[in-house]
Order: sequence, then C-alpha cells, then structure tokens
Amino acid sequence: MTAKEGISTGRWLPTRRTLGVVFVALAMVLAGCGSGGGDGGGGEGAATGTTAGGTTAGGETTAAGETTAAGGAETTTAGSGGTSTAMANESMSNASMDNGTMANGSMANGSMGMANGSTNASLRIAHLSPDAPAVDVYLDNQSAVSGVAFDDVTDYMTVPTGEHVVTITAADNRSAVVFNDTVGLEDAAYTVAATGEISENATEPFAPLILEDRTNPPVEAAAVRLAHVSPDAGPVDVTVGEGNDTTVLFDNATFGNATEYVEVPGGEYTLDVRAATANNSGEVVESFDLEVDNGTSYTAFAAGYAAPDEAPADEPLDLIATTDGRTATLRVAHMSPDAPAVDVYLDNETAVSGAEFGDVTDFIETTPGERVVTITAADNRSAVVFNSTVPFSAGAYTVMATGEVGQNASQPFAPLVLSDNTTAPGENASNVRLVHAVPDAPPVDVTVEDSNTTLFDNVTFGNTSSYATVPAGEYTLEVRAATPDDNGTIVTTVDVDLDNETTYTAFAAGYVSPEDAPVDEPFDLIVAADSEQTGTGSGESESESGSIAVAGPSDVTARTLAAN
Repeated sequence: MTAKEGISTGRWLPTRRTLGVVFVALAMVLAGCGSGGGDGGGGEGAATGTTAGGTTAGGETTAAGETTAAGGAETTTAGSGGTSTAMANESMSNASMDNGTMANGSMANGSMGMANGSTNASLRIAHLSPDAPAVDVYLDNQSAVSGVAFDDVTDYMTVPTGEHVVTITAADNRSAVVFNDTVGLEDAAYTVAATGEISENATEPFAPLILEDRTNPPVEAAAVRLAHVSPDAGPVDVTVGEGNDTTVLFDNATFGNATEYVEVPGGEYTLDVRAATANNSGEVVESFDLEVDNGTSYTAFAAGYAAPDEAPADEPLDLIATTDGRTATLRVAHMSPDAPAVDVYLDNETAVSGAEFGDVTDFIETTPGERVVTITAADNRSAVVFNSTVPFSAGAYTVMATGEVGQNASQPFAPLVLSDNTTAPGENASNVRLVHAVPDAPPVDVTVEDSNTTLFDNVTFGNTSSYATVPAGEYTLEVRAATPDDNGTIVTTVDVDLDNETTYTAFAAGYVSPEDAPVDEPFDLIVAADSEQTGTGSGESESESGSIAVAGPSDVTARTLAAN
C-alpha cells in the first residue's frame, strides 16, 4: 500500500444475528494450538473480554414471565424473546372517535416500563487473521452469519444476555465443525476479532481479541482507538502532523492489544504508523487518511502484513476503521381498531407519520437509552394520546398501540412494547409468535389444521406468546377459544405461508364481532417479519377469514399473504 492511502472500512456483511466470542475456539482448532493471543502487555489499556446470554425461542408457546403495567397492574407475557410491557394502562381523557378523528384525546405523561431482565448484548465479528479461511457461525443451532472472510467486519447483532450455544464451521461445510460450546454474554457491546495466523510457521498464533466497545462517545469530539493485529509488525506508534506540530495519538501499541480511546476534534487526519521508539519518531511504516465525526467512536484495526511478499498470504498492511457502539431499533404497530391514524415522535422528532390501523412500520434506528415517545393524532401535534420517557436497551422493539379509544372501551387504549427476536432461524425453518390485540376476543389457542399441533396456548389480550420454530411452508391455522385441551370452538381459520429462515410476529387484530363494535374492522391476522426487517406477499390487505396481512419493509400498509 502506498503512503497516505484511504482507510478501508472493511467489507460489511448484511448479517442477521451472530456471536463474537466464537473465535476463541477457532483459535485452537484452525491454528492447531492451545490458548494463544497477546501477552496482555504493551499498548495502552490492553483490551479484556467479558462474557454474558439468554435462551433461544424455540417452540415454547405458553406465555410466561411478568411485566409491569403503568399503575401497578401486572400482565403476563411470553418469556424467551417475547416480552411485552404495558405502557400507561390508564383511560384516555375524553378520547373518542368522531367521523374518523380523535377528539381531545390525551394520555400525556403516561409511564412505561420495560420488562425486568430484558437485557441484550451487542456483538460483531471482525475477521482479521490474514491467512485464515472464511467461516460460518451458528447461534443456538441457527445460522447467524455466513462466509466471514479476512477484513470482514459484521454489523452489530443483538443477542439476549445469558448462555448461548455457539458453533463455528468452515464456510459452506456444516459438517466441518471447528467449535461448538456454550458461552455467556453480558449487557455490553463487543467486537470479537480473529487475529494471528493459522499457518504452521505462524509468527503470531491464531487467537481472538475481545474488545468492549465505547457506546457513549463525547458530543463535541470523536473517540478513536487502535487495535494492532498485524502479525509481522512490531510495536508501533501512531502520530499526526509534521515537525513541531506532530502529535502522538497512540504509543507503543503491540500485537494483539488495543489502545485506550483518545478524543480528537472531528475532521480529516493523516495517521503515520511508525516503528515504536522512546521519542515516537521511528520510521514511518505506512500512512493512512482518516476522517472522523464528532459524537462517534471508532476502532482502527491495523491488519494484514507489513511485508506481504514474505508472508503466507498476500494481504498487505491496511487500516480498517469501524464505527463503534450498539444501537436500538424500533417500529410502530397500530393495532387499536377504533383509533384514527397517528403520528409518532421520538425525542420530539418525527419518526412515523400517518400510521393507520393494521400498519406495521419499518424498523428505525436509535441509540440505546431513554427516549421520549410521543403519539398524536395524525396531522394534529396538539392531540397527544401518549407521551412518556421509554428506556430502550440495545435490541429490536415493537411499540404497539392496542385497546380502544372510545368512551365505552372494553379494553382501554394502552401502548405496549414488545422485545423482538431478529435472529433468522436455520435453513428450512421459520420462527413465529402471536400477539393478541383483539379487544372483544377471549383468550385463544392456535392450532394447525389436520394436525395435533398447538402453536400457541392460552394467549390473552395485550400479551404475546413465545416464538415457536416450525418448518417453513404453508399452513392453515385455527384460532380457537382457549381451553385446557386446546380444542375449543374455532373462531376463524387463516392460511399462512412462512418463508424459509425468517422470524415473524403475527398480530391478531380487529374485532371478532365487528357488527357490535365501535367500528367495522373485522378480525385479521397481520404478520410482520422481525428478522431482516422484510415481509412477503403482495396485494392489498383483506379483513376476512382465510387471509393473513403481511406488513412489508417499505410500506406501512398491510399486505396479503397468498393462501394455500
């Protein structure tokens, strides 16, 4: 690489969910050695790894666990991967429907709490072992990421805290298992980098470098750190500027370690990577241009070989810069059948406009932390129906409007927060859960026609089942009044086509008896894809037995899934 090359950002993968700690075992298997890696010395603040996990949502459909509703009311929700939290479960003040508009609807300053214990870890994988082959990674026996090759850095993946089974195989060869073990994850953001070499005469044995990433960068500066992962490069200093204007950014960074973050003003810099010396004036090995923004954290990986012509792989030294920090994603589902269209604001900024009953929006990205969520009547900012501060950890969430706004509501209007599972299941499988949002429906069971299979058991209004893992394909689902033996009266049947390697939420919405309801919104099942933020099917939604509406990725209007 010539001097002053632009910094590579790596090949970012459109991942689903994965697990960073997996490279610990890959070090042992691919390299043919025991535990290896950096010696812990050298470099400022050598990074240390911590672990932490959760259970997979794999077929349990009975609602379990507790969440707290505003005002102290308790509701029961799904356990693994399916928590929901009642928001401001109090009656609306003078909320009513009048010719499709919301009159004086107010539920200002309502409180909303997230379910206890619903924490997540955020992880990404950086493949920075220059002579190692590509690998596939599985989490709890489900494909997480495929074909991770040298200089690939995945997106962050959200994984529930707790224990998970991690499996690593050679790319496109599921039987060539190089690691299979249970690991634990804590509530933090991590980068797990594969470093070193797997060659027989490795200069630096293959080993993982586990970094905890900074998620709270300064507002008026950028935070940058250096991770030294070049096997044939000695300790290095990194400076910016020339002559008397030279500033040392990183001092004596050694292989297998990362420096502390340093804060610099946002802007463009030329980084000179030098052989480390006592006065930081060693020979410049390479120079790289880097542009950083205020309010952002970065890790710059020095990867590849300083002398590729003498190395086992032709991967020249490069600086791969990544943006650090985890994110929270959320979407809005309008499942209140007698409520008008609404606008949703996040921290006083418009997030969603004109969401109507049956709409499920795209996921939008925000930083974890407390966010002010405001819901108003569409095009009427003063008609506030909900306004509250909501804590969002890293992860994916659905903010769902449920209940009724009418004065004689059988189920009062109450936003709910669902914790979404964005992991795609394994090949030829689908994940699906049920959310009960039908105000006039009793608890329900959902069974598969011509089968003894119960998918969801005793799901009550305002609650969600656990995710069930089923073979991908076409099903006729029977929605029944809940009974102990799951053979109650069939309320309706719906046909559904579940795509391969996709996770769904099915919202049961509308009225079982629309003729007796405030509005004519018949029962419907609205299916939204949680994994990959995609939906399937085409055409307009139909509110009748025998169809399932599918919320698409780029339109908030429900769409119909093809029947059998």
